[in-house]
Amino acid sequence: MKNVFLLLLSCFTIALSAQNAKHQSLKVKRSAIVDLSKADFNSDFFPALQKLEAPSPDGESYRSYLASVKEKMKAEPLYDIPEKNIASLGEQPEPNIIQGFETNTLSTGRPNDNDFAISDEGWMISVVNSHIHFEDVNNTEEDPTLISLQYFAESLGTYSFAYDPKVEYDPETGAFVLAFLNGYTANNTNIVLGFSLSGNPNGLWFLYELEGNPFSASDIWSDYPMISFSEDELFLTINLIKEGVSWQEGFTQTLIWQIDKNDGFSGQELDTRLWYDINFEGDPIRNLIPVEGGFSSKGPDQFFLSNRNFAENNDTIFVLNISGVQDDENTELSIKYALTDLPYTMPPNGRQPNNRELQTNDARILGACIEIGNIHFVCNSKNPETGFVEVYHGIIDDPYQEQPEVKGTFISNGIHDFGYPNLCFTGQEPMDEQYIIAFSYCSPDDFPGVAAIFYQDGEYSDILFIKDGIGTIYYSGGNNQYRWGDYSGIQYKYDTPGTVWLSNTFGGIGGQGETWVAQLTSPDQSGELIETSTEALTTPQARIAPNPVGDLFEVSFEAPAGDVYSMELYNANGQLVKILLKAKVTKGANQFIFSTHPLSSGMYILKVLNEEQPEYSFEKKVIVR
Repeated sequence: MKNVFLLLLSCFTIALSAQNAKHQSLKVKRSAIVDLSKADFNSDFFPALQKLEAPSPDGESYRSYLASVKEKMKAEPLYDIPEKNIASLGEQPEPNIIQGFETNTLSTGRPNDNDFAISDEGWMISVVNSHIHFEDVNNTEEDPTLISLQYFAESLGTYSFAYDPKVEYDPETGAFVLAFLNGYTANNTNIVLGFSLSGNPNGLWFLYELEGNPFSASDIWSDYPMISFSEDELFLTINLIKEGVSWQEGFTQTLIWQIDKNDGFSGQELDTRLWYDINFEGDPIRNLIPVEGGFSSKGPDQFFLSNRNFAENNDTIFVLNISGVQDDENTELSIKYALTDLPYTMPPNGRQPNNRELQTNDARILGACIEIGNIHFVCNSKNPETGFVEVYHGIIDDPYQEQPEVKGTFISNGIHDFGYPNLCFTGQEPMDEQYIIAFSYCSPDDFPGVAAIFYQDGEYSDILFIKDGIGTIYYSGGNNQYRWGDYSGIQYKYDTPGTVWLSNTFGGIGGQGETWVAQLTSPDQSGELIETSTEALTTPQARIAPNPVGDLFEVSFEAPAGDVYSMELYNANGQLVKILLKAKVTKGANQFIFSTHPLSSGMYILKVLNEEQPEYSFEKKVIVR
């Protein structure tokens, strides 16, 4: 009976409903200029404060809701889906592995939240929750640079909780933009935007701060940024979340920041247009993702996608379009409603060895790309034939239609769970319909690793296992369900057609999720391979940066409430060395981590001071050898 219902639902045509989103123009002044070529990286303590892990998308109550839905879905019977909606593997050759190596080796955040960008000159930026990794891939004898998110934004003031970094390379200007969030309370939330002056990140950056509570509400903070470039503009989407309520009440709306990118890259005051009240039939559309260009940036219009990511079973795809640049009075935001031929569902957790699970959040769209008039997108979903979490690959044929057609396909090998996919165009020219889809994998017999698959003209390759994990991902205090990562990174190398670079999570030693970066090419791309054997890539080829080296100091503590704590480091003579961090913590178990690399040998005192309830303050000795 269930199959009949799904078939009828997929064939039912729903009329598109016109929506009237609102917008306002805002000026954003430059906050600071940072010259990383003159930075003293030896003074970077890499401070990180976390409640066992970084905040989950949409808050703790949202996590509880997801857990209950996933548990309920375990009891649902499996059923068959049409053969046309299951990828037939092996009909195309696999992509080539050119090289692979470990990055971001000083990870103090959880989970990784990997993103990646690379310039035409060969400078890569790999970001995770706690820090940034710069490296010239054409000069491996030059040491990489590691820098914490807090140090990067130090000129803006004391940053209490920097997380959710995103990075993007703009082929039009040949420079980078780096975005991340600070704070997750209404009185302490903003979005940091950094524009590099060139394709070398070890130079000048122009820093801006977007208001994370733009309407000055008493209980709103910004979460989960996504970014993309058009020919003329930068687009950033963000979710507004209410503090301290259930997920049903907590999500308020998704905003779109439309920004003149040339203002940012020249360090001028930003011209922006903020789109809000983006609704469909009275309900706010959630988790919009900007659609990236394939062979090159697109524009002046920009597409966005969303789905009903928290539904147990649904076939709705929202297709939004901003029709032009912000200073055009005729620019409008249109919203369409389309149905897929393959419903997506809430994904179950990934299975890893030792009876541990990896959280997969929900079915939100995680990557989208447009070329030759079609949009390809990927998300996580439960495959109703296997019961596993797998990659859902969707194709929207001509998104400019009044009723776009959407075809869905599950990527499955019947053995592994696949998580956090992203995709990238990999053609030699714009008319090539080919993509590389990258994702994480695990199973009860396989530690979390990194994999990819090649797609061309409706056909898929076998799954290419790029990096095998060497351990499970876990942390003390958990309940066997651990964070996998909220997204992954992949980018087309614009000056080398057919080449992509990616970053994703693999299981490391000691329960930590580590970052693996790989260079892949389309199978029809010629060139000498640096690494051709996947077996050769199972051992980490770590390019460990010399700054910082040394130990990390960790201290765990219970906070009686959401109080403000100051983490202060003193020398043996009682002199203040540095206020490492000043932040509002969350109630319950917290952990503070910092690097001792900037310190000379000797004894120090770390004072963890509760400014609101001093009786909960304490001290710890720090011995540096």
